[in-house]
Parts: sequence; structure tokens; C-alpha cells
Amino acid sequence: MKVVPSEDHDALCRFLEIQSHERVLEIGGGHNPVSRADVVVDIDFDLGIHRDGQRMVSSIAGQHLVKGDVEALPFQDNAFDVILCLHVLEHVCDPAAACREMMRVGARGFIETPRKWTEYYAGHPAHQWLVDDGTGVLVFEAIPYDCSPFLNFALPILWSEPLIQKQVSQENRHIPCVQFAWQDSFVFEVRGNCAGVEKQKLAKRYYNFSRNLLQHLVPPERIIFHAKMAVNLDPKNSEYRRLYAFILALTGEFLRAWQVGGSVSLLFKAAGFKWSTAVAKRYGRQCKRIMTDL
Repeated sequence: MKVVPSEDHDALCRFLEIQSHERVLEIGGGHNPVSRADVVVDIDFDLGIHRDGQRMVSSIAGQHLVKGDVEALPFQDNAFDVILCLHVLEHVCDPAAACREMMRVGARGFIETPRKWTEYYAGHPAHQWLVDDGTGVLVFEAIPYDCSPFLNFALPILWSEPLIQKQVSQENRHIPCVQFAWQDSFVFEVRGNCAGVEKQKLAKRYYNFSRNLLQHLVPPERIIFHAKMAVNLDPKNSEYRRLYAFILALTGEFLRAWQVGGSVSLLFKAAGFKWSTAVAKRYGRQCKRIMTDL
């Protein structure tokens, strides 16, 4: 199987043999759009809920930004020659509608999502579907759990190890990700019904995700958005507020931590956790230096 270089946008366009005269639509690329796309459509211009808080980038010269939903694209039939849809379909409420819409407005395209088994050990709280393509059919299964079965253990390794990051994002991208090119049309199957996850359920997913990352000693700056999302979605939950306050304290925002429900004992615990984490990381770096000399 050829690996599609989706992380390198110029290489991706060359791989897909996109011609200069072809009209290209990118779906959901607001924070990192493919420069070759003539139009970028995104459902969220401001909050970045599905992008870990990342906002839309400034428009690339000649590129048109459109606010819209992939489940009901605001374009005429056959309006585009090529559709690019990178890490979007795992987020949608109705993947069947999204697939039909892409085939309606485009002649061919490329879809990338996390692979089903990737979700089990990595995953993201905003994802609603497990996706796979083992038989040439794009299969969607509603995610049945509110906490990663393997506690998101792979994400800290991916984020902290440049060599693994390179293997995952470039040289072996097709292993953790579905890479699905289509021409004219494609076959898909949806198993189960998501119909939009209710707020309390989604809040629980963000809380569990935050706890998992914290247990793996991920820097609090990477966690704080998710802990805040849990509180925003279920503000009366004291457990979520305590975790958010704890992470705020880890980032040095003690006043804010106190305001959202932190106690004196919690702030002291955060200080102890931060010191212990720094010691663990220091010894970890020393171990790596020793390993390089073996």
C-alpha cells in the first residue's frame, strides 16, 4: 500500500495529481488549510472546539473561506473537481449525510481519518466514530465508550518522541490512519446511531481524556483546553471543576484555580505534583542520554 503524504500538503496535491485547472474544496481545514484549495469550508470559525481551541488562520491569498457543515454543503452539484477531507468525518453527527454530500459536490476526493484501532489507544473526546476501510468500504461505527479503553497511552509518547512522530505522521501514516481515495463515488456503511452526543456525556469524555493525559504526565498546557471543555459542558459537576482547578494551578493560574472551585489543599497538591513531575522528567532525560551512549 502506498503511503499518502497527507502531512505535506504540496506533496499530497502532487500525489493526487491535482491539475492547475481543477477546482478544489477542502472540508474542515480551518486551522491548517491546504494552500491549493480554492475553497475551505469549516463549521467553526471561532471556538475551535474540534481543533483543541485552535482558531481559523488568516485566509490564504485567493482562497475563499465558507462557514458550513459537511452534512449539508452550501454548494451546487458537481461544483468541484477534487474534495479533500482530512480528519473530519470522525467528528460528524451523520457520516452518511457527509459522504453523500461529498459525492454530490465533487468528482473525486481523498479522505483521511484515524483508523479504528488507533482510537482505542489514542483517540479524542470530540470523536464520535470508529472508522475503517479493510474491504474497500468506508465503515463507521459509533464509539461505545466514554473513556479510551487503553487510557490514551499512545498520545504522550507520540507528542514527546520526534522519531515516533515522524514514523506516524510521515513514513507510516497509513498504519494509524485510514487513507481513502475515491473517484465518482464510493461505498460506505454506518453501524449504530450517534445523533449527536448529549452534553453531559461529552463532558465526561473530556474529563476522562484530561485525567488520562494528566496521569501520563503530559504538560498541563496540552490538557487545560479539554478540562475547561468538561466544565463548560457540565458546569455543575464539582469533580470536573476540581480537575480544571488543579490543572489551572499547575499552569500557575492560582487565582483562577481558586475561583473555579480550588481549595487550599488542592493548590498544595498541585505544587507537589508539579515538583514530582519535574523530578521524574529530569531522570527520564538522564536515562535517554545514557541510552544514546550505549
